Amino acid sequence: MILRGSTAYILRQLVVAVLFITAALTFAVWLTQSLRFVDLIVNRGLTIGAFLYFVLLLLPSLLAAVLPVALFVSTMFVYNRMLADNELVVLRSAGYGNAMLARPVFLFAGALFIALFLVNGWLVPASYRAFKDMQFSLRNEYAAILREGMFNSIDDGITVYVRVRDAEGELYGIFLQDARDPEKPVTAMAERGALVLTPDGARVLMVNGTRQELERATGQLSTLVFDRYTMDLGMIGEAAENRFREPQERDLPALFAEPESESDFYYADQIRAERNARIAAPIYALTFPMIGLALLFVGEFSRRARIWRLASAGLLVVAIKLMEIGWQSLAKSDSLAILLLYLNALVPLAIASYFVLVQRPRRRRAGRIPEPAGV
Repeated sequence: MILRGSTAYILRQLVVAVLFITAALTFAVWLTQSLRFVDLIVNRGLTIGAFLYFVLLLLPSLLAAVLPVALFVSTMFVYNRMLADNELVVLRSAGYGNAMLARPVFLFAGALFIALFLVNGWLVPASYRAFKDMQFSLRNEYAAILREGMFNSIDDGITVYVRVRDAEGELYGIFLQDARDPEKPVTAMAERGALVLTPDGARVLMVNGTRQELERATGQLSTLVFDRYTMDLGMIGEAAENRFREPQERDLPALFAEPESESDFYYADQIRAERNARIAAPIYALTFPMIGLALLFVGEFSRRARIWRLASAGLLVVAIKLMEIGWQSLAKSDSLAILLLYLNALVPLAIASYFVLVQRPRRRRAGRIPEPAGV
């Protein structure tokens, strides 16, 4: 009963700390990431509601990255506070071993491991896929983002200016600059026109205007006066669902599926690296808190050395996290890095588990009583 009470007491503190730290870290990272897409409101006319939905799709991936770190910070905070208040010393004196004291972390880390496996395997790719679909649509639905009185950069090398656009979508005062071929840039102006999406791509239909093409090699400028003219803008109206799915957008079953297209064969190494990184990532929910417990429990159970232990644990976690990022990047081109990706999580976990579960804490040696003089 006492053991269950102490476990519930520590577990309750861990839950509160993890929720608070996760919320703080996630909000900070999410805010910095969201600022990168403010131009969707300024330059693309995206509504506030659509913008919030767009950036909220980033949250699952941020949570998956933040939660193991949040559990580590919470573990260090809770157990260090209990050490400072002599609560751990009292429990150790009552006969509690390391395994008993670490039981709340085991329970929390095990539940988080399962949750992160499901989140990384299915929720994160689903949200990232929706994010990329929406981003693709925003970048390619140019008929909705041609803002009046502004130069709209709708693709690499294509700039469109429209003086007025009416409710039916007809355009007036059109200026179009096509520099996709740097050696033969094209400039077109027309009184009116419309943007038309066809199965073969997007077309700008212009009426009563001029077209100029500069041959940079010779410096010759060709001018065409037209009553009716159509310019090809390429496949900007392609549906989002028809585009190639990046490895980060695929759930675990899709990552293990047989290649179905030339793109799948071309990106086979990246797909293999992604599925192994997706499997290895939840292990850090066990590794990081165990590192913290190992450094807190090792040696004499006192408060004197806790500062360097806290600092050492933080540096170790940062180093392991940086190596994880490095191995994930290297795994796309080197299959050996996949093994190192797993070892990067499992080796620290095994070593930390040994110090927490196997090695017994050293007890303070009682001072020797000096012998009476003259005996």
